[in-house]
Amino acid sequence: MRKALCALVLLASIPPCRGEENRTYQFGVSGDGFLPPARRDAYGPGLDSDATGRPFYWAPRDEPSTMMPHAAPDPTLRVKPDGYGLGVGRDQYGRPMERRGWD
Repeated sequence: MRKALCALVLLASIPPCRGEENRTYQFGVSGDGFLPPARRDAYGPGLDSDATGRPFYWAPRDEPSTMMPHAAPDPTLRVKPDGYGLGVGRDQYGRPMERRGWD
């Protein structure tokens, strides 16, 4: 009982996660038709939305888009938008990433 109470006190003392403010991000306008700002994980893990609500996901730039149509987006990717220039993001491994529509 004492351990459970101690665990509850510790969990209550952790600051809450940032909500909506941490879920939006900016990116530059490029030829792919998506408009900033975007909402991270708006339609599920790894599936973001642009300002108009169109769903998109980040995929490696060198991966053909016809390789796996509507493959599940990778929710473990941490992409820095425009990391390599306008419309080309960078993931945590340094790979160039691009936005792809979920149509």
